Order: sequence, then structure tokens, then C-alpha cells
Amino acid sequence: MWQMLRGVSYSVLANVAGLLGPLVTMPYVLRVLGPGAYGLAVYASIISTWITSVLVLGLSGYCARQYSRSVISGAGCGDRELSSLVSLQIVMAIAATVLHAVVISLVIERGSGTIFWIYLAVTAFSCLNVDWFFYVTDRMDVFFWRTLVLRLAALAALFVFVKTKEDVTVYAGISAVFVVLPNLVSFIFVFRRHPLSFDRHAYKRIGGARYFLTNATIGSVYQFADQFLMGMLSTKENLSYLNVCKQIMGIANMVVASASRALMPRAVDAFAHGKGSVWIRKMTPACGAAVVAATLGMWLLGAPLVRLLAGPKFEPASEHMALLAAIFAVTAVAVYIDTQISIPLNCERFTTVSNSFVAIVSIVMLLALFQRLGFVSALVGLLVGETIGVSVMLYLHKGRSGLSMVKQ
Repeated sequence: MWQMLRGVSYSVLANVAGLLGPLVTMPYVLRVLGPGAYGLAVYASIISTWITSVLVLGLSGYCARQYSRSVISGAGCGDRELSSLVSLQIVMAIAATVLHAVVISLVIERGSGTIFWIYLAVTAFSCLNVDWFFYVTDRMDVFFWRTLVLRLAALAALFVFVKTKEDVTVYAGISAVFVVLPNLVSFIFVFRRHPLSFDRHAYKRIGGARYFLTNATIGSVYQFADQFLMGMLSTKENLSYLNVCKQIMGIANMVVASASRALMPRAVDAFAHGKGSVWIRKMTPACGAAVVAATLGMWLLGAPLVRLLAGPKFEPASEHMALLAAIFAVTAVAVYIDTQISIPLNCERFTTVSNSFVAIVSIVMLLALFQRLGFVSALVGLLVGETIGVSVMLYLHKGRSGLSMVKQ
């Protein structure tokens, strides 16, 4: 129990350290660059984030599960499995980089080409992201200190070099560097301790990860497509406001996802040994209480946080905060079901179906309500979509033998 609490605690602390970026720099950056220039930088970065979240980071759950199983088996194949999984990420990062180059050549805006191309490097180096290794091996202490030190360095760089609206390219460059650096540091840590070699047959594993990649693809639609569409259909100022709202939601979701990933190897082990029901009964009350507390906190404290982050030009309405809190609560339930039940039971396809409903409903409602509600249409669509998605996930699990094991 102590080892589990230690891992979860470091996982949460790592995310708190990661939050130093948006919480500390966003008020400064929005005031220095202004909503328009900041929105342009967001528009450029969202392309890289969207592509890598699907093709590279979409493999994280698969890599964590497969490496966790190789460690549990104790057959001495851990390093070979690790090499194969990292090789798979390299193959997918190459594909992601090519796709990114094609996309930005089509959507690049006149006079802002450098900003768009800067983030291509982030996509190329995304193959170095081995965060899942630290969750599986319970080395979240290393993960935490790495995140804290590099976040502090990023903050110092932004405050020193970003001074005026014309420094938007410098801001993009610093942001890109400090996305790549944590991945590089983590990769070096793993490489020095495990004899990695490139597996030229790693691409054959794409079939085994198909549900994870499909889920990431569908999930990315409601995570990033709304911001991409907002950047195309509306002003960069509106994109800035939507981005601030989603960053607040992302802060809370990041903590939930991190804690869930830290617990997932133990869930895999529990189900593998026929103790899934014990695990779920043990963890659900505590996780539920944490989500309720966080939801209330977001609802009550969200408006002051938006004013702090975005400045006086943005005045959030109370209903916006209620929407964000509700979205967070429903999303947290979805993440819990996915990481603690679906993935351990090899039911990623349930998440695929659920995410399909979320993606379709959220985007359709955004387009249908955009003229009447503006950026709020994205939040309304996401809330309705997530609610339907969770309902679909629960329905698919109902009556399945795996869920019967959970209930027994």
C-alpha cells in the first residue's frame, strides 16, 4: 500500500510541477503577446499536439500495458520488449512528422511561417517520450524531479526573452524546446539503464495497438478539433479564450489521468490474478470522492483562475465554469473506467465506440451552435458528447463476463 501511495503521490506532484507552466506564464504571456498573437501560437502548436497525440502518444497505454506484462511475467524479456516498443514509437514519429509537414504546408498563414515550422521539431522528437516507462517501473520520483527542474528553466527563459508582442516567434521556440527536453532527458535515463536496440519489425505491432490508436484518433477530435476549427472559423482572440478554458480543464484532467496511469499497472496485475473485483471495490470510493471535491473546486474557483490567467480582457461567466466542472467530472469517470477496467480486460474497443460518440456529438453540436453561442458551443458539445460516451461505455460493459468479475 505504501509503495502504491508513493507512486501516486509522485505522479500527482509531477503534474503539479507541470502546471507551473500555464499557471505562472499564461498571465504574463497573454498580457505581453495579447490574445491575437497568443492565439496564433496556439493555432500553430495545436497541429503538432493533435498529430503526436494520435500517432505517438496514442501508443502510451499500449506500451504501458505490454511492458507491464513483460515485467510481471519475469521471463527476462523486459529489455527486448522495451526496445520493440520504443522502436514502434520511432516508426510512428516518422509518419507523424511527414503528416505534420503536409498539413502545415496547407494551412500556414502568411507572415507566420516560422512559428508553424518550429513545432515540426516537437513532432519529430516525440518518439523520445517514454513517460509510460516511469509509470510501469514506479520511478515517478525521477519523473517528478525532471518535470520540476525543466519547468522552472522554461519559466526563467520565457520571462527573460519574451518581452513584446513581436516576440511571439521566440515564445514558440522556447515552448517547443521545453516540450522536447523532458522527453530527451527521460529517454537518456532509460537508455543508460537498459540496452536498447532498434527492432526493424516493430511496425508489425501496429495491429496489436490498433484500438489504442483508434481511440486516440477519435479522442483527439474532441480534444483538439474544436480549437483547430475555432482558429479557422473565428478570431484568434476567441481561440485564446477557448484555449484558456480547455487549459483549466486540462489541468484537472491531467491530474486524474496521471493518477489513473500510475494505478493502471496494479489494475492489470489484479485482473490477471482474478482479483479485479477487490481492486475496483477498493479504489472506486476514494477516486469518486477526489473527483467530487475537484469538481466543486473547479466550479467555485474557476472564474478567479480564468481572470488570473487571461487578464481583465476575459470575464468568465458562472455558467461557463459550471460547464467546465461538469465536463471534468464526466471525463474523469470515463478515464477511470478506461484505465482501471477496459484496458486491464483488453476491452479497448469499448473505449473506441464510446469515443466515437463523443467525437461525433461534440463536433456536430459545435458546428450547429457556433453562430448562436460562439466559443461556448465547443463546451456544450463536449459536455453532451462525454455524457453520452460514458453511458455507452457502461452499457457495453454491462453483462460482460469481465464486469461480472468486477461485481462479484
